[in-house]
Amino acid sequence: MEYGRACPSRFFVIRRSVAFRSAQAAYSFLELVVVLVLMSTLAVLTVPKMNTDTVKAATEAQRVASAIRYVQALSMTQGARHLIQFTAPRSYVFKTSGGTQVRDPFSGTSATSQSLDTAVSFGTFVNVTSSSVGFDGRGIPFSGVSAATAVTLQMSVPVVAGTTTKTVTVDPESGWVSVQ
Repeated sequence: MEYGRACPSRFFVIRRSVAFRSAQAAYSFLELVVVLVLMSTLAVLTVPKMNTDTVKAATEAQRVASAIRYVQALSMTQGARHLIQFTAPRSYVFKTSGGTQVRDPFSGTSATSQSLDTAVSFGTFVNVTSSSVGFDGRGIPFSGVSAATAVTLQMSVPVVAGTTTKTVTVDPESGWVSVQ
């Protein structure tokens, strides 16, 4: 054999082994079907075990926390007291301390109350008087429509869905709104 010339038989062996390896790397149709059947079975067994009450409570609690943060931001930007008043077991409105309804950021109107999901309601408020949480122009929280002093204890607004409760809290010193 001379240098620089290719051996035809050796070329054939190399080509055959590359083709053989690439054919082995692919999945057969049967293997794909088996994997899909296993994944479908796992999905069918897992999805009903997810607790929708937990998801609904967490989602609505985040929405209420956002509404309270909106009232705080509105108070600070306008330099006046604003509040969120819980008007029913499932609804709330935005107001000034004088009782005038404020534009709702979600709908854009001032005459609309916000409602929670039908399976969700508010629990028993803690340290919240007159079913309202408000803020002064500096963002300091107060409770009650005509309250002139800031709150000294943490306010809690429980959001209940079935057996799951998520609590929206407002810190009395900083006004920090969180969901627990």
